[in-house]
Amino acid sequence: MFLIAKIVRGRRLLHELEKQEKDEQHLAASTDAMQAAQQTQSAREPSGQENNPRNSCQYRNKRSRTVRKKTATTSSVDSTNFTEEGKPARKSSSMPSIYDAQQAATSTSQLKHYSYDTKLNKLQKRAIRFTWHRLQTRNSGKRVENVFEEVYEKLIKSLPNIRDMFSTRMFLCAMSKGNTSSQRDHSKSTVRMIDAIVKNLDVDKSKRTDTGSENDPVVIGRAHIGLKPYGLTGNYWEKFGEVMIDVVLAQEAVRDLPGAGQAWVIFTACLVDQLRAGFEEVRRIENDNIMRRNTVLHYATQQLLNDVPSTSEASAPPEPSSSSNGQMPSTSRRTADVDADGESFETVYL
Repeated sequence: MFLIAKIVRGRRLLHELEKQEKDEQHLAASTDAMQAAQQTQSAREPSGQENNPRNSCQYRNKRSRTVRKKTATTSSVDSTNFTEEGKPARKSSSMPSIYDAQQAATSTSQLKHYSYDTKLNKLQKRAIRFTWHRLQTRNSGKRVENVFEEVYEKLIKSLPNIRDMFSTRMFLCAMSKGNTSSQRDHSKSTVRMIDAIVKNLDVDKSKRTDTGSENDPVVIGRAHIGLKPYGLTGNYWEKFGEVMIDVVLAQEAVRDLPGAGQAWVIFTACLVDQLRAGFEEVRRIENDNIMRRNTVLHYATQQLLNDVPSTSEASAPPEPSSSSNGQMPSTSRRTADVDADGESFETVYL
C-alpha cells in the first residue's frame, strides 16, 4: 500500500512538473510575440516620418542640434575626467583610453561563470528547480532553514573539532554585525547560496547575477580561509557535501520525485567543487607569499653575513711594520739644546 501511494505521488509530481514546463513555454512564446510586435512597430515609425517632408526637416534639425551639443560637451568631459590615481584619462576618439581597457579586462577576467550545463541536463535542472520550490513551500511543515541546520548538526557530530570552530567564531563575532558565526547563520547563508544558483541555472551568461556576488560558492570558500589556523582543510568540504546529500535526499519534497535524488547529488558535487576551489585558491596564494618572503629573508641574511667581514677588515687599525733585524722601530725623538753656560746637551723624548 505504501509503495502504491508513493508511485501515485510521484506521478502527480511529474504531472505538475510537465504543467510547469508548459506554462514556461507559453510565457516564453508570448514574450517573443511581444518583442516581434515591438520591432515591427519601431520599423514602421521612421517610414511614416520620411513621407512627410516637414517632419523630416524637423527630425534633421533636432538631430543636428543634439550632435552640436555632444561635440560642445566633449571638451568639458575630457578636462574633468581623471583616473583613480589622479592622472587624466584619455577620451579622444582617435585613441582609446588605456585605463578603460584595463578596467574592462579586469571586469571580464573576474567574471568566470561556472558551467552547470556540462554537469546537469535539462530534466535534472527542472527537477532541482521543482524540488527546491517544494522544499521552501511544501516539505511536511519543515522550513528549509531547519533542513540545512540539521546538515550542520550532523556535520558537527561526524567532525567534533568543527564545534570548536563554531564556538570560537561565535565568541569573536559576538559584538560585530553581519558576520556568519552560528549554525543558524550558516544554514541561512546556504539557503541564500542555493536559491541564487537555482534562479540562474537557465539564465544567459551575460545576465547571471550569482557569479562574483556574496552568494557565489567560490567567494564563500575564499571567506573561510580565516579558519585555516583552526584546522579547516579542503577535505572538510567533501564531508559537508556527503552530509548535505544524506539530509536533502531524506526530505519528502525530494524523495517523491523520480530522478530528483540523482540531480541533487550532481548539484551538490558542483557546489562542493566551487567551495573547495575558492578555499584552495586563497590557501595557495598565501603559501606562495610565504615562500617568497622566506626566500627574500634568506638572501638578505646571506648578504648581511657577507658584508660583516668586509666592514670589520676596513675598520681594524693597521699593523706596525717590523724592521729588517726583527726589532721594533724606535719611537724616541732626540733634540739638541744649549744650556745657559753655552754647553750643548741632548734631550731624548720617548
